[in-house]
Amino acid sequence: MMNAANREWIDRRWPRILSEIEGSALPNQVVELTGVPCQPTLQVEGIQLSSGYDPSAEANLQAALVPSDALRATVYGLGNGEVVRVLLGRSTLQQLQVVILSRSLARLCLETYDHSDWLCDSRLELVLGDSLANHSAPFSAQPACLRLAEDSCGRLRDLVNLELATPYIQANIDERQQLFEQRLQENRGLLHGDGDVAELFGQWAGQTVFVAGAGPTLTDHLELLRASDVPLIAVDACVRPLLDAGAIPDLVVTAEIRRRAQLNYLSGDLSELESSTLVYSPQVHRDLLERWPGKRCAFYTAHARYAQLASELPRAALYCSGSVIHPAIDLAVQMGAARVVLFGADFSFPRGRSHAGGVHNNNQPTSSTTGTWVAGGHGQRIPSLPNLTGYLRDLERYIAAHPHVRFSNSSREGAQIKGTDDYAEALLGA
Repeated sequence: MMNAANREWIDRRWPRILSEIEGSALPNQVVELTGVPCQPTLQVEGIQLSSGYDPSAEANLQAALVPSDALRATVYGLGNGEVVRVLLGRSTLQQLQVVILSRSLARLCLETYDHSDWLCDSRLELVLGDSLANHSAPFSAQPACLRLAEDSCGRLRDLVNLELATPYIQANIDERQQLFEQRLQENRGLLHGDGDVAELFGQWAGQTVFVAGAGPTLTDHLELLRASDVPLIAVDACVRPLLDAGAIPDLVVTAEIRRRAQLNYLSGDLSELESSTLVYSPQVHRDLLERWPGKRCAFYTAHARYAQLASELPRAALYCSGSVIHPAIDLAVQMGAARVVLFGADFSFPRGRSHAGGVHNNNQPTSSTTGTWVAGGHGQRIPSLPNLTGYLRDLERYIAAHPHVRFSNSSREGAQIKGTDDYAEALLGA
């Protein structure tokens, strides 16, 4: 039963939230850990909610994500309440939003821990995560609560995780700077002779454009893509299965910095692509560019590392946030598409596969992927990876920023993509 003081304060301040929490079942597989100094320490579905040795130090570490002079902040997850206490202990803080990511887990925490000392604080606002369209900054997040988020909070969880990962993503980009500079020098001569992606802009004004990714569900639509005369943009990884099915893309987009991956994706005879245009980032390996049988056009991104090159060799920019599907979609939009239909944009492992049949590296996901999932088109949980969920959420932001374009997803088997229209309609009248 819920701690009486907790219940009294929530009922007084947020009665609707209390009703939803009390209407939820307790989580499965709850274990109270023994043999540790600080009790109670709970494990839920194999995930420990907080430190059993120094929960105060853990809370201070998490709270440090919020600048000490912040006037407002957000905490994602209840946990043992220690992070909230640390933040409310700051006299400068004027408002603190505490977000419930799982009603079931919140009920367990409210039955186990006494939170009444901070539930009564007038600076505090308790909210349900699925009522929020986006995350708020600055914030602190309780890792276990993120892992145990309910399905309706899956998108918010991903946005929070993506924000937490951003410094590490940037560090990885910085580590590749030397390789990037090397590629630019190797490709400089080709860049002088190749076209600018801006030459393509506006050519498909008002049309429907197909964009093919390399996800497993691409296989379902190869015959449609072969028979269709709708303009087709393909990412590099799905070129081989398209060619094997007799579907020749009009444009192929590549931004892969790894030489081996590029040459594996675009292996074999490419003569069928003589009339297709390669749209590439200058960071790709020269070997791939020299193998391409047709026209080539270069693009940059908005990243500052292109600034010096752009002053010497101007090229238009395409949106990219880690995945080649981003510039492929942005290219369709820049070419004037009124509707963009996505194929194989799964951002997950439907049917236990990583890619469509015929794609190099078409792997089965390992057990390490089971902690990350996205909601599928049928509402099912599909195993994924943190980088894939990040690509998905960045694509959703892009879609939201382009309300004049209609976006459709051809499959319910992959991830739900917010902002795309009814899946069944994606193939009707396309």
